[in-house]
This record gives sequence, structure tokens and C-alpha cells, in this order.
Amino acid sequence: MPLAFVKGCDTFLNMALSKNHICIIRALPRYPEGPQRAELEAHGCGVTFDLAKRGARVDMLNSLRNGDLVKVRHLLLLAEPKRLSTDNPRRDLWAIIAQIEDRGAVVVEVSTGRTSANPRERDGMIADAIERLTKGSRAYSHKQAQAHGKMGGRPKKDVTKGEADARRLWFDPELGDREKLRRFLRPTGWSISRCYKEFGGRGERE
Repeated sequence: MPLAFVKGCDTFLNMALSKNHICIIRALPRYPEGPQRAELEAHGCGVTFDLAKRGARVDMLNSLRNGDLVKVRHLLLLAEPKRLSTDNPRRDLWAIIAQIEDRGAVVVEVSTGRTSANPRERDGMIADAIERLTKGSRAYSHKQAQAHGKMGGRPKKDVTKGEADARRLWFDPELGDREKLRRFLRPTGWSISRCYKEFGGRGERE
């Protein structure tokens, strides 16, 4: 066997063995810590960083070397979850992936086996993660709206007593005469033209 070939195999083996297997966890209500750790350990992990802890993200990035494998159960767990209205998990996901790749490391999503080293797999797992994050953001917005008593659709307008009285008078069949209607509307502060604009026509009565 040629010596050059043997040396080449040794070099490749040493590179493979020198890779760090970095594991990432982030406990969320839908993704508890236990199952994450169990699946990551089954795929061979070295150092584990819990991104929910302060400074863990910076420490993880500083530890990366060219060729390292960054393993995470689901790609979306790399991103900061939405806690405030100004948070943007999708933008954060793109940022941390770029930071990992800039250091020459490869992201591995162990739940699907996809890696960022394969362009097609990379695009697929990012698209799936963004879709989940988008649904999560919508759920967050819905929850915030419930907490503040503001659900979807146009906000309800507070009806004043003057408006309520004007509406009642506008549709009163006994007030078919314009002058009589105008006289009754005067205390409400509403005019006939305003009633028509707000409440619509009165059928045959103008």
C-alpha cells in the first residue's frame, strides 16, 4: 500500500477524531430538557451548552473550531424564543447559524439527521424551523392579545349615550318628519347627515 495513501488516511482519521461534538439544549414548554438530552446523548455528545443560561451562547461560539459539529435536537432551539413584542426569533436563528458557520462548524439537526454541510438539507431544515417559529410568534401574539383583552379584528368602538340615543331616534318610525327628527336629535349633538353617514339609510324615511 502506498505510503502517501496511508498518511492520507491517518490525516483524515485524526481530523475526524479531533472534531468537537458540541450539543445544544434549550428547554421550552413544547420541548422539555429531558428528551433533548437523551436524544443528543444517543448521537454522541461532548460538551453541552444550555442556551437558556446567561452567557452560554457566547461561550459556545468561542469554543468552536473549524470542522466542529454543533448538534441540536430541533434547529429552532438555537433561536431565542419570543418573550417581548420586539423579539424576532427568525432573525435570531439566521444570526446564530451564520455565527456558527463563520467559525467553520457544521450544524446537525439530530431529529432529522440533516446538516448545514449539505446545501439542500440546510435550506430545508431552516425553512422548517422558520415555519415553526412563525407559528410560535402568532401564538405569542394571540396570547398577548388575550392577556390585554384585544383579540383579532377591528377594535370595538365605545358607544356614547348620545350615539345610542341618536341611533334609536334615527330608526324610530314615529319620527318620519325631518324637522321633527332634527328637533329630537338636537340634544344628542347628532345631525341628520351624520346619522345617515354612521347608521345608513332609513328606508323610505330620509
